[in-house]
Amino acid sequence: PADQATKWYGDFAKLVTRLTKGEAGNQLKGIEETGDYEVDEKKRTVAIHEAGVAKVEDWLGIDNLYESV
Repeated sequence: PADQATKWYGDFAKLVTRLTKGEAGNQLKGIEETGDYEVDEKKRTVAIHEAGVAKVEDWLGIDNLYESV
């Protein structure tokens, strides 16, 4: 398991550089999210958007990122 985690870490480290930074959306205001992920500097967090998940799944050749990792 530790070897597999190391492999995944390396794979993800390469993939994240290909993702595009975007902005959060707001469904109530009809504003769509942009890019593959958003950064909240104030909270010091990063959240991946559906578009980013879809890209990573495609690049890794998997159907569901959350079930495969």
